[in-house]
Amino acid sequence: MTQAKFMKKFLSVSFLTFVAVFLMATAVLAAVERAPLYDSSSYTPGVTCLYGSDETNGPTLGSVFMDFNQEGQLVAEISLEGASPNTAFDIWVNQYPGDCPVSWPTEENALTTNEQGYGNAFVVLDAVPGASHFWISVVGGGQILRSTAVVLE
Repeated sequence: MTQAKFMKKFLSVSFLTFVAVFLMATAVLAAVERAPLYDSSSYTPGVTCLYGSDETNGPTLGSVFMDFNQEGQLVAEISLEGASPNTAFDIWVNQYPGDCPVSWPTEENALTTNEQGYGNAFVVLDAVPGASHFWISVVGGGQILRSTAVVLE
């Protein structure tokens, strides 16, 4: 095989490999849903099991990303930005229909912020059969942060 044929074949295989990896990554990322976390500390927002926080005029102090893993469990990544510094937060995961409103934290002290109020946590839990709307409350340090609901099926 000449060097030119080898390079042509190598580039073709490399391009096809790149396209396959790109398509797989896009398919995985397309399923992940994001919702902002609204600061509910200074007001009493309305919340509904179907929609989560319906008061979305306050500042956002982070976001939550949710999806199902291969075992069908709900995975939530919570990211706080500018929340109460050096604070432990409880995470409440509401699932509608089925487990909403929850009566106690899903994960106590699951997230601790640093001195700038930044922090991250992952929560993995069994999804309630038939649930399609999911939303998060993050509570600690005198703050209540709530997301709007995301729809996952």
